[in-house]
Amino acid sequence: MDIIWREATIQDLEIIRSALQLYDESFPYEVREPHEVFYQSLQYQKDCFPNSFRFLIGIYNNKLCSFATAHYFANVNFGFIVYIVTDPSVRNAGLGSITLQKIDEILTKDAKKAGYDSLDGIALETEKEEMVKSEKERIDCIKRNHFFEKNNYVQIDTINHVQPPLRSEDRAVPLNLFIRTYNNPLTNQLVKDIIGEIYKEKYQKVNNIPKDILEKCYKNIF
Repeated sequence: MDIIWREATIQDLEIIRSALQLYDESFPYEVREPHEVFYQSLQYQKDCFPNSFRFLIGIYNNKLCSFATAHYFANVNFGFIVYIVTDPSVRNAGLGSITLQKIDEILTKDAKKAGYDSLDGIALETEKEEMVKSEKERIDCIKRNHFFEKNNYVQIDTINHVQPPLRSEDRAVPLNLFIRTYNNPLTNQLVKDIIGEIYKEKYQKVNNIPKDILEKCYKNIF
């Protein structure tokens, strides 16, 4: 596929709106961040080095076909994919794996800018089957988890991982945590450190979730 890849900035309002429309159609409400968080993330990117935020856009035939948003956390030398979405009309063309590869390349560059030889790994969250509300959602959930396993991500099933409440009226949402490592063994301490960075740098600094709520969620995971 002849895809044009670019990174969205805060000025790219039209392409961001297209991405957010696809995003709203792709995820259940419980795990969808408010749209303003995407713009807050782009603002965060301006002054967070050696950490980073990336908003990768894929364009095919002059139309947005996929996007991925991700953070790089220098303290643990790990990436965190927040969302990855592909247009259903081109989803069977290997676009998901291509998008994963592209965001991996970008996060690896961020790791090198931070002084590392390479990226140590990437983490991401996905919905659990018990969250689904229809047979179609259940099938999509299974396919999504198989997709990440096919791309060498390992589900961490020894913890009770949760996404903190994204809105003041929400509750924490149990999610699967998948991690792909490149250099070091995946120890319990590394998992704790990765989640700690996700909570601090993503959910506290960008989403502005109160620290006491995050601490409670973190303790309940382990």
